[in-house]
Amino acid sequence: MNVLVLYSEDKKGDILSLGTLLYEKNITFKALPLPEEWSIFDSEDLLFDLHNYTHSLFLVSRDHIQNSYFIFAVAYCLGAHEKTYLLDTEGGVYPSFWQTRCSLSRSFGEFIQLLWTEKERWERFLKRLAAKDALAERDVEVSNSGFLEAVAAGDTGSVELYLEAGFSPDLRNKKGVPALVCAIRNSHFLTMRALLDHGAALDLKASDRDTTALMDAASLGEAAAVQELVERGAQLDQQSKDGQTALILALGKGDDQCAIILLQAGANPDIEDKLGMSARKYAQLFGRTKVLAYLG
Repeated sequence: MNVLVLYSEDKKGDILSLGTLLYEKNITFKALPLPEEWSIFDSEDLLFDLHNYTHSLFLVSRDHIQNSYFIFAVAYCLGAHEKTYLLDTEGGVYPSFWQTRCSLSRSFGEFIQLLWTEKERWERFLKRLAAKDALAERDVEVSNSGFLEAVAAGDTGSVELYLEAGFSPDLRNKKGVPALVCAIRNSHFLTMRALLDHGAALDLKASDRDTTALMDAASLGEAAAVQELVERGAQLDQQSKDGQTALILALGKGDDQCAIILLQAGANPDIEDKLGMSARKYAQLFGRTKVLAYLG
């Protein structure tokens, strides 16, 4: 993010204070005085400077608002830059059009806060742009379907780029299966972790089986995935369309380790499925002695 500061001569004394604040925020800038008369206005040099910056700030007194060089420069910046700011501590009145297109600040503090927020947004934008370029270099489709294909294939590197490019970690495939659940069903646990690190919702249910990521991990007997999902705060007692909980599914798989992880986390062993069976009853039916010993 590069900021071009254009100021009138009577505001020269404020540039040092403004420059100090910008420096403290690690914002690159260049300060240029605006000429007093259009006749000495070197438009080619100005256009060159304007073209090489992403953002612009005008620091002028109310006496300069109607000057032609000022109007020209503001109009150019509105079209050429990502954002244009007006810093006016004198209470000047500006055309309504300018106020809707420019960010008007009445104090240095207010302006710095606006610019800092914009800096963070701009850096996110550049990061998304770089990620999209990297995806293009991998010759993959930069689309929702491309992202979901990468998840299903366990291409964690590409998945991370899609996420950095702004794709939602909660996208669903055509069957309504969330990306997180898809990663777990395909045993791609590094991909699972990448999705979680980018804010994937833990408890979204897949439309086909009405199961969450935790339920599918338990049904596969993937203890490490179950442990991580539990530690990240997954809901323990959600039920599938058949009324099965993650604990019931772990017992159905015959995986005592997953079952005990869930019990230690506080899973309810007495919730019944549509057959009227609970995890406790299944443990008794299948003779899962370790689980029964834990249940007491």
